[in-house]
Amino acid sequence: MANHGFRERVGSSALLSALRSAGIPALIMVGSLVGVVTLQMPLVQQVKEPDPNEEITRFNQSTALASVLQGLGYGNLASGWLWLEFIQYYGDVRIRSQKGYDLADDYLDKMTQADPRFLLAYRIASLVLAYRAAEPDEAVALLDRATQYITPDWIPEEAWKLYVDRALLNFLFLGDPEAAKQDYFKAAEWYEKLYPGYGNQWRDLGESLANKEHIDRIRFDVWMSVFNASDDPETREFVFQELLKLGRVVRLPSGEMRLVPPPLPGELTPPTETPLPEQAAPDP
Repeated sequence: MANHGFRERVGSSALLSALRSAGIPALIMVGSLVGVVTLQMPLVQQVKEPDPNEEITRFNQSTALASVLQGLGYGNLASGWLWLEFIQYYGDVRIRSQKGYDLADDYLDKMTQADPRFLLAYRIASLVLAYRAAEPDEAVALLDRATQYITPDWIPEEAWKLYVDRALLNFLFLGDPEAAKQDYFKAAEWYEKLYPGYGNQWRDLGESLANKEHIDRIRFDVWMSVFNASDDPETREFVFQELLKLGRVVRLPSGEMRLVPPPLPGELTPPTETPLPEQAAPDP
């Protein structure tokens, strides 16, 4: 692995699955955090099973410790500790299903304040805050911080992806194709810092968003690509509901269910039908 100052973090199977769903490279998902974990093992051993009624207290205690560490000049260690706490918070499926993800933004905000170059936290933000916490605005705000610290001059292999993430948030969640277009243009500019002359794929994608007559079909196609790339049932269900808002489900004579995208202006033949995944099929 190239040394770009990354610190590997301890994760959970649920989070790693979610990361794969977001298209984040598998290399980034490896979590060991050897140095930080070694230093923190006495603290980790004291962590007990979280009580739903004590989550805010736990968060306050964790951020207080992180603030002390940051004040002593150990920002990376503070961020690593908050990462471990966030993993436990996110991975407790039972409590999250009951209480939601209200503290997710607070955790991500605090850890990226402690370590403004914590790339994985920023990329997680797009997934957790938009898909789980229904806070895409907060995810965009964190990505704005990210692009101030993570630039092509520091890590060209990854920096351009931040603007692609931002474009998807603006287009799919916030319904702002113009902002998404500018994000894709910026992604192209940063991509060309790594591969000169090869950024037009992102510019073309940005330009396509200017065609308002095709916007629903483009949005459908993008959601479908997310759906097909995901193996996380919760994410697939969320995306499927978004697809239903744009397309429709038809039943073939054979009884098979198909998902039909919205037609393009002037389209004379029905658009290609997509087989409906069995687990996402609505009741007949």
